[in-house]
Amino acid sequence: MEYKVFFDETCHLENDGINIMGGGAIFCEKEKFTEATRYIKYLKYKHNAFHELKWTKASKSGLAFYKALIDYFFESNFLSFRGISSDKTVLDHKTFNNGSHDKYYYKLMYLAFEPMLKEQNSYYIYTDYKDSNGAEELGSLKEFLLAKKHNNIELYFQMIRSHEAVLLQVADFFIGAIAYKKRTDLSHKSEIKNIIYDYLEEKSQKHLLHSTPREESKFNIFHHQAGYCG
Repeated sequence: MEYKVFFDETCHLENDGINIMGGGAIFCEKEKFTEATRYIKYLKYKHNAFHELKWTKASKSGLAFYKALIDYFFESNFLSFRGISSDKTVLDHKTFNNGSHDKYYYKLMYLAFEPMLKEQNSYYIYTDYKDSNGAEELGSLKEFLLAKKHNNIELYFQMIRSHEAVLLQVADFFIGAIAYKKRTDLSHKSEIKNIIYDYLEEKSQKHLLHSTPREESKFNIFHHQAGYCG
């Protein structure tokens, strides 16, 4: 099997005053990629949602589109998601990450991909453009993942901008929803974001603040706990 994978992060800056950071990856069977992209664009057109899909921009006017998008994801057997969240207040970069928060960012990516990668498959992974060091760090990440899978998978990495791929935007939307509920810096919660979050829980039939089993294949979530945030 061949897959296209789209990864985006949320609140990844070290000193932004937000306690939670997260990363999410949408996996799509490669042969279904064009179909999925076209249908999501159709939903955007149908619901007059012409702006780039971003969790931070969620609004009441887009609710019908958000629900239709979530419905489509859970009805499609060729799409899956893996989300990771971490509490930045307990990260010990000095001990585990050579003193670098940036190193941990790529460790987060490793955790997002590794359980979902199956041997004998090929994965074309697209990540949101982060900085000029990204290509080198992605090269190291690729080596770690190949070693973990005994070189029995094919991996290809490419950095893109979020507006270039609607599935990258879906990754942003899902991981944004999960991280949102765990944030402690918000003085109040958004009514529309609460509605979207609740609908995502309803459709996934999961409590999104709880980690799923590692082998969960459709909507997989892992929340780091203190002591596991190396």
